[in-house]
Amino acid sequence: MSPSSELAHSLRVHVKREPDNWILTEIAAHLVDQLGWTVSNTTSPRAEINYFVNYHRYEEVSGLKAAFFTHREHWYGRYEKMWWEVLAEVDLAVFQSKKYQLESQSRIPTLNSVVISPGVDLSRFSPRRIRIGVIGRAYNNGRKGEDLLIEVARRFPAVEWVVTGENWGLKSKRVRSRALPDLYRSLDYVLIPSRTEGGPMSAIEALASGVPVISADVGWMSELPHLEFENGNVESLAEVITGIIENRASLVGSVENRTWATFATEHLRAFEDLIGSQTL
Repeated sequence: MSPSSELAHSLRVHVKREPDNWILTEIAAHLVDQLGWTVSNTTSPRAEINYFVNYHRYEEVSGLKAAFFTHREHWYGRYEKMWWEVLAEVDLAVFQSKKYQLESQSRIPTLNSVVISPGVDLSRFSPRRIRIGVIGRAYNNGRKGEDLLIEVARRFPAVEWVVTGENWGLKSKRVRSRALPDLYRSLDYVLIPSRTEGGPMSAIEALASGVPVISADVGWMSELPHLEFENGNVESLAEVITGIIENRASLVGSVENRTWATFATEHLRAFEDLIGSQTL
């Protein structure tokens, strides 16, 4: 939900942004788009709050002052000095990360500050389907674990199954030897569903390509890193694949609240509080 509202528009906030077309310019643009604040490369004497994005843009101006602080450059004397000077001047410091808020509060305990992280557009940045490859051919006798593959493919339709060779019981494709390196590199995992193996060669080819392997303890797999399931046990294999999917989901979930809408909403709340504190 967009935080834009009568209240958002009633706050006379002006954003002084970086002049270059880079991430800080984009950060300022999201606030303007969602909250209706004004923006330019200069300050506004008519604003209730002048907001400097980034703190490098700070200058003396009447009224309330806030600044966005990305990171310290303590090895760079000019910016280190500026960091502390601007912190001493602003009425509200907005930090991109907790790390720098804590560092600053340790030196300025009375600092009025919040942490508001920039966002990510979840409609643009989303994971592709997990690609699990099965490389080689089966013999239609169960040794290669064809039944296991068919069953896990049925249970996990969201996975993109890339099967080469014949007799797997699934749609497969023929891949020439010279194309194998690129195929391996396109995969997230290689599955070896076999009940018994001499190698298999696909394990060392996958690992050499930097691709993790899912396998039972067959052939030389005890000598190699792999995600192991119980030999011939489809429930055990399904548990491994479930773990892979859940791990991917946890990565996405770790940033699902870091959206541009949240970024704007938290700014609105912080700036409302700043205005409110002046009327007490």
